[in-house]
Amino acid sequence: MSNQQPQEPIKAAKGRRERRNGETYRTETDELFEKVGQKLVSGGAIRGYREEGAAMDLAAQAARVLYASGGSATWVGEVGLAALKWAGVDPQNPGTWPFEIPEELMPSQGLAGKLTGPAGPGREHIITTFVTGRRCHSSAVKVREDMSCDVELPRVLSALENAVSGGATGSVILRTFDHSRTYTAQSGAEIPYKTVRSWYFHDGMFEAMTAAETFDAACTDTATGELLSPEPAVDYADAWEITLT
Repeated sequence: MSNQQPQEPIKAAKGRRERRNGETYRTETDELFEKVGQKLVSGGAIRGYREEGAAMDLAAQAARVLYASGGSATWVGEVGLAALKWAGVDPQNPGTWPFEIPEELMPSQGLAGKLTGPAGPGREHIITTFVTGRRCHSSAVKVREDMSCDVELPRVLSALENAVSGGATGSVILRTFDHSRTYTAQSGAEIPYKTVRSWYFHDGMFEAMTAAETFDAACTDTATGELLSPEPAVDYADAWEITLT
């Protein structure tokens, strides 16, 4: 009779042990980052190689956000800003940045303003772009009181502008949030209402869609043609005219 133990129970036990160790490691890591984040925000001293490593990671994450947003600190967050300051990086001073932002990542204020401007100042939006044959992309946009735009991912709008100028076809969806009205989801979360507008682009120009056309596109199953239940807390509105020039 063989003395060899069955391998499957051993592998299963090893897997459970590895999962437990992994969960313990993640918990300790989360606690470390939370502790270091609190210290950075409050101006506390970062001590020891583990805390310094966590602070460097937080600063690197914040730098990636700053890079992707074309240098806008709006999207970095309180902990990220504190981590950048600890690392000697001033979001308002490009000379301190550990990178140079290529032209295609710089904010496209013109197109962002044309898509969001008519909704007025102080508004928050999400722009989603669909270029035929490519994956869809989204970027948040905040419009300041002076009507200038903070674009989360400028490359999304730069790519859209290049696609439209190059004669590509596709569509743009603009979701504008209204935090004065909320919808209570089944989970209990309060979801702000949003107004949805859309455009179809072709031959280098935008074609504004009506509220009815946007509703039909959003609430129709493209595979079967059947009508889908409308998304809660959503209003549909006519889009405004947009030109690239």
